[in-house]
Amino acid sequence: MKLLIGQFCLFVVATIISILLLIQFADYFINKKSSFKISKETKILILGNSHPECAFNDSLISNVSNFASSGESSFYALYKLKKVIEQNNQITTVFIEFNNAQIVESEMNRWLWDESFLSHRYLIYSPFLTLTDKFLLFKTSFNTIFNLLPISLSNNLLKIVHHEYNYTNSANPIGGYAYLKKENADSLLKHTDIEKKYDSFKNSREEISDFHIERLVNMVEYCNVHKIQLYLIRSPMPRFFPTLGNEEKFQRIRKLKFKNIEFLDFSKFPLNNNDVVDLEHLNFRGARKFSIWFNNINKMGLLEKSNKQEFINEKINELSNLTK
Repeated sequence: MKLLIGQFCLFVVATIISILLLIQFADYFINKKSSFKISKETKILILGNSHPECAFNDSLISNVSNFASSGESSFYALYKLKKVIEQNNQITTVFIEFNNAQIVESEMNRWLWDESFLSHRYLIYSPFLTLTDKFLLFKTSFNTIFNLLPISLSNNLLKIVHHEYNYTNSANPIGGYAYLKKENADSLLKHTDIEKKYDSFKNSREEISDFHIERLVNMVEYCNVHKIQLYLIRSPMPRFFPTLGNEEKFQRIRKLKFKNIEFLDFSKFPLNNNDVVDLEHLNFRGARKFSIWFNNINKMGLLEKSNKQEFINEKINELSNLTK
């Protein structure tokens, strides 16, 4: 009987090890075969969350590719950055969104550890994660990752069978401009106490998670090593964006953590209520307005200016005066 139990246990252990090896092999194979190739015309890569995702319509901007993705933590964005840069040596510049919402620790933790966010990102990025990061996710969210393993394996085996290795098309989305039609600002403003929300962010003691900052710093370091010019940016924001309440704290953290990184602030770009989809994001009208404007100032030599923010502010003021 003991021999039978021992043989059964050995079989179970051997089966588990075989499955884990198969999972790792599928991830390794896809990682090696994966394609992150983009247009040879692309010189500027945009990464970040839903704010640049909705603001930069790259079909209207020369030499720019937008691969921002809603709710994407810098934990995953670092891997995306590495793969795109590795396969596209024409890229000279990277824009990474850094805005007021990203110093709210609970929100950053939600993007990384919440089951819905984790499930979505893991299935996309599992082939590219290091064993150390896989173990970190497994240790922190055991049940979620354990349940995802068979789904991930199945998805990856199907990719191998069908030779689906392109990560910059719709079948394997890693981000891109989001065309939004809605315009709910007026309705939301009627039912939202903006001042109360503004004050709650202003008085909040929450700060950005060290983990998020660490990965953002890793992205900066990676670009430095590969001689890629990196800018932190803040996309256009509706004037009633509640999270702007923590502006003083945001600027303090930015200057402390990223004092040597140029910050391009487009947050005061003039927007009407029908240019935004909600209290935070631009719709297609706002994106079109901003993207055409950005394309113009970029062609004017924005990135060659000695004081880029002064130039941005000057052009924003000119536009604001025209629309009064």
